[in-house]
Amino acid sequence: MIKVFIEHDPKKGRGVFADQKIEKQQIIEECELLLMDLHEVGPTLEGYVYQYSKKLVALALGNGSLYNHSNQPNSRFYFNYRKKLLCIESLREIKSGEEITVDYGYTEEEKQKFNLIH
Repeated sequence: MIKVFIEHDPKKGRGVFADQKIEKQQIIEECELLLMDLHEVGPTLEGYVYQYSKKLVALALGNGSLYNHSNQPNSRFYFNYRKKLLCIESLREIKSGEEITVDYGYTEEEKQKFNLIH
């Protein structure tokens, strides 16, 4: 199991960081999902859920909803729909202490809303 830790950044809030070197194409975490109707998600949760289907969003348990967005991520996420899991996989080698990021697939409007334009 890959070891990670949570760190707080004043700009981005909580994030997930590598506690050890992670090789390319390694599964970092598999997260159980709490599936909800889109209308159940309010402003407090909307920055923490993944679009699961046209009508459902997923709150990923474990560290799953704490991975921050990046336009140039070092990992990716995908769903295992059969097991209802969110999988986080490294796209490249990640150094110990480096933040683990994913591209949430935000629209330009969502990037502005969540202050993700750099």
